[in-house]
Amino acid sequence: MRHEPLTNGRQPLRAAPVLAAAALLLLIYLIEPHKQGQPATHFRYNEKDHCGRFHPAVTKDEMARNIGTVVQQKWCGQFGQDRVVASLLNATTTAVRGTFVDLAANDAIRNSNTYALEQLLGWHGLCVEPNPKYHPGFGAYRRCALAKTCVTAETREVEFALAGGKGRIASSGGAKKTLKLTCEPLSTLLAHHKMRAITYLSLDVEGGELDALRGVDWNTTTIDVLTVETASAELTAFLEARGFARVFCVALDSVFVTARLKKRATDWYGRVGRYLEPLCISDDLEKCSAGTLLEQCSAACTRTRCVKTG
Repeated sequence: MRHEPLTNGRQPLRAAPVLAAAALLLLIYLIEPHKQGQPATHFRYNEKDHCGRFHPAVTKDEMARNIGTVVQQKWCGQFGQDRVVASLLNATTTAVRGTFVDLAANDAIRNSNTYALEQLLGWHGLCVEPNPKYHPGFGAYRRCALAKTCVTAETREVEFALAGGKGRIASSGGAKKTLKLTCEPLSTLLAHHKMRAITYLSLDVEGGELDALRGVDWNTTTIDVLTVETASAELTAFLEARGFARVFCVALDSVFVTARLKKRATDWYGRVGRYLEPLCISDDLEKCSAGTLLEQCSAACTRTRCVKTG
């Protein structure tokens, strides 16, 4: 005997066509911005939270693989350094969780290259910040281990100039306010925190970058990606001798990748990075060194409000 479905007098709901239509609409919504061959990006400055908002730009293939991804995130790097690292490594979801060292970290959130990686994507790492002014923010808003010191090639006592985001080791007199510190090599800090494999090193210590890198034990430490502010020819040669390639810049920050990531970084720039707005990324390294990329980026960010201008 044939039994008819119980429908209370109504036609049974045909779920399959409805679900198929919904899936099609979702796919069109996700892929539509990429029809012209350029990734769709949106970046604006959120003054309340000191973070921008960015739709990760990926190719159609990557989009298909990342249908579960968070398509709108807050990014806090001054010129989007954090979004560059996440997109370059295809780590725009919590499925890919890296490690970082933020040297020097400065403010816990504002203009931070690692806050979004930690808080939104689940990365963990070490924040190095000698200025006591910024320490409470890390206790309140961050999970990273905090080293309240400075970094040099060898352990030594220094006078550290307290100058906000421009704090540095004072090479001579003239600083209005200083703090006596014992700086440690990065190798000592990494050993203490049991860190050997570092996905991302954000390095901006106002002229002391090369000295900091000389304090790394390169026999036991691996680093995938570095961003370095105002990379000198000497620093570039130092990293190249250790297998790194300077592939492009974000404003004043040079992006270095380990040898195994060089092709990926080059491909990423051609497919994604060169189109990201605001236009702060370029593989014209001379333009970066001369500061003209920073000028171009600053003008774009003034229009899009991705950095605080007041």
